[in-house]
Amino acid sequence: MRKLNLEIQDETLDFKSAEKMADSKAETELGDCIRLGWYNDELKLVAPADLLGSKEEPERGIVAFAESRGAEIEVDVLGGRYRFYYKKFDD
Repeated sequence: MRKLNLEIQDETLDFKSAEKMADSKAETELGDCIRLGWYNDELKLVAPADLLGSKEEPERGIVAFAESRGAEIEVDVLGGRYRFYYKKFDD
């Protein structure tokens, strides 16, 4: 899985804005794609919700899930605060 970092200067960026930016970047990279999940490091939240990993590696569950579903890219926003996982949509 390729990792793409979005360099954002606004430290107050909220989740919804980060989500829109990540979706746009994924579409630019992959074309028609689907988001498999996301991770919010600040709040230690994931989607799908039951995929939170251990206290030491809370993001591990969503990473394993995304990889097992064929994720092609991870879009990292604000140095890991928000991470989104995508794969190309199959026709």
